[in-house]
Amino acid sequence: MSKLIISIIIAFSLGWLASTTLAQAPVVEQAQERISIFADAPDVPGPADVLLDNDVHVLPNKVEILQAGIIPAVFEDTNSMAPVLDTQTLALELTITDPSQVQVGDIVSYETPLAPGAFIVHRVVEIGTDDDGWYAVMKGDNLQTTDPGKVREDQLRRKVIGILY
Repeated sequence: MSKLIISIIIAFSLGWLASTTLAQAPVVEQAQERISIFADAPDVPGPADVLLDNDVHVLPNKVEILQAGIIPAVFEDTNSMAPVLDTQTLALELTITDPSQVQVGDIVSYETPLAPGAFIVHRVVEIGTDDDGWYAVMKGDNLQTTDPGKVREDQLRRKVIGILY
């Protein structure tokens, strides 16, 4: 019986000691330190949502997307949009019919007089209006500077709404 009482006293003492020690540990401070590494991350606009949850159905042997006008696109590797778009990256695009469909953060294709017949695929970093009307400023994610000139409504072609890796 005395061994049982001594065992209970020892177990109680160890439990009390452990809880006292853990209560004084800087667990909250450690968690705050881990989270604070993200505090300096800039808020960078991402692409606007186009598809709703109920527009996408994952079936056993296929994926159905219930959105009209989606077309597949495969990109060449110019490294301007690396690592998001790389050689033979497959994306889903919608044709842009109105500039209101374009928001800062979207990846869009456009034509430029600097490369007739070619499509440039870059991210929208600014949208505005001036004396000539609506415009967007574009930039490749992997480039240091924005694209030359303002992209006008009539230059817009398609908007990337999904990327499949």
